[in-house]
Amino acid sequence: NSRLSLIGIANTLDLTDRVLPRLQVKEAYRPTLLHYPPYTKLQIMEIINKRLQESDVEKDVIAPRAVAYLAGKISTLSGDIRKALDICRRALEMAETSSRRHSLNKPLTPRGLNS
Repeated sequence: NSRLSLIGIANTLDLTDRVLPRLQVKEAYRPTLLHYPPYTKLQIMEIINKRLQESDVEKDVIAPRAVAYLAGKISTLSGDIRKALDICRRALEMAETSSRRHSLNKPLTPRGLNS
């Protein structure tokens, strides 16, 4: 009396047709599919803004207009929040690298030696 549960998560709706055709043989084995619609522009904006607020990132590192632009593009193309978060992560890494370069290129001016 064993029971096996198989949970699969995929970005495509035809996963069971392509990869698991034997599951279609018997009605008892036929999988239950749950479709989650892609995120909308407003949902993506809310998620990104909430993540930025919860992190220790300064508010002006990613402009609100940039978040809105990114959310619009991602919602139009795929609605995949992972892509939007990955782009934000890369943008933050680039900003951090740029900031480090600028701070290393500044000349050192000791405060006590200006007399």
